[in-house]
Amino acid sequence: MEPWAYDAIEAALESIDTVQTVGRAGADSLVIAYAGAVQAGDSTRADSLRSPLVNALANDRLDAQRVQIERLRAKNESLEDELEETAQGGGLLAMILSLADEVGIGFGWAGLYFTFFPTFWRGMTPGKRLLRIRVVRLDGKPIGWWVAFNRFGGYAASIFNGLLGFFEMFWDPNRQARHDRIAATVVVKE
Repeated sequence: MEPWAYDAIEAALESIDTVQTVGRAGADSLVIAYAGAVQAGDSTRADSLRSPLVNALANDRLDAQRVQIERLRAKNESLEDELEETAQGGGLLAMILSLADEVGIGFGWAGLYFTFFPTFWRGMTPGKRLLRIRVVRLDGKPIGWWVAFNRFGGYAASIFNGLLGFFEMFWDPNRQARHDRIAATVVVKE
């Protein structure tokens, strides 16, 4: 390194308060000055520059991390706001769930529906009545409370299988879905 460059860097460094955070240009100057001190064999000068150089380089990294943290905080706040909007009734799913709650369609009501109607309407629900189909037991006996409730439990099993239990009727030789096989029933046309 040229002696005039070494003097210029040293003068620039003396004007910088090395205890305070220095910018990118200050960090570059410290690197050049440290390299010059090491190359010149000036261990006293290199030792005095080491701590400010480490601080300058660490501060650059910390500043980048602070910017990233602020970006993530802003993103987190926007996601929390979006989640709060959805919970307060925004979104299609929330609207459907709200409608289902208002109408009274829940697991308990569905169980009552699929147990009560087949028991008292001889294997029919209002939907089956419109389609003119009926649920019958394989042994020919009338559908009772327990068989109707057991068949409803089969609906839950079909749902928990990813709805696959409802589609089993397409490849089952007797055209029975999972809930039909569980309750030993079959759906027939009127």
